[in-house]
Amino acid sequence: MFSFLLATSFAFGDDLVHRYDAPGAVMPDRHWDFVHLDLDLTVDVDAGTVAGTATHQLTPLGRPHRWVRLHQADLDITEVQVNGLPVEGWRLGTQTLDIPVPAGRPVTVAVRYTAHPKLGMH
Repeated sequence: MFSFLLATSFAFGDDLVHRYDAPGAVMPDRHWDFVHLDLDLTVDVDAGTVAGTATHQLTPLGRPHRWVRLHQADLDITEVQVNGLPVEGWRLGTQTLDIPVPAGRPVTVAVRYTAHPKLGMH
């Protein structure tokens, strides 16, 4: 599986991550509008690695929230920034990355990572 961050809102727990994938399932509420995603990637086919930064531009939807949840798969996350500044207190779940952000304002979230895709790069 090609490993890069897929963005969703902080709306559900780790145990519900894939429930919405079932046919007819209802998607969880979104608390953020993902306006733009910039991927700066280095792919080393011989080594089977991907390294880079995923930068998300987000604007709030509805009531303010203090967390953004991004989906991830087997990433080694080396740095998280919010609005250009390193952020501490982010939490890495089994398939998610939760990042504290200022509530009620547009934010830019950048995540630097490396990965060793297990099922190819597609």
